Amino acid sequence: MDAGDIFNRSSSIPRLVTLVDEDTGLAIDTDDLDEVAFSVIHGITTRELDDFSLAAGTVSIIDHTAGEVRYIVPQSILVDAKLGDYYAIVTTEETDVNYENNNHIRKRTMFAFKLVL
Repeated sequence: MDAGDIFNRSSSIPRLVTLVDEDTGLAIDTDDLDEVAFSVIHGITTRELDDFSLAAGTVSIIDHTAGEVRYIVPQSILVDAKLGDYYAIVTTEETDVNYENNNHIRKRTMFAFKLVL
């Protein structure tokens, strides 16, 4: 965590994420994905703050070959949010014949931001 990861309730929180394949270490080409979703949860209570997805139009692809996507936690959601660390459960889905039901799902938890007064 650095200063760019600390926010207060009075602003929206933009998050730029690079999706990386854990096996290869290479960026995931988002053109191959059917869905990218983020579920933002409080670190202590594990209560979900909000969720964001390509399907809902709340996740944007910034650079598909570099695996860069963005979501923004709006200030209206944060105004009553608990202070503390938040994490994002990132889920990607893609059609791949090498997986059961032709569906390859990746899931990972990552630090998202710290909310302060």
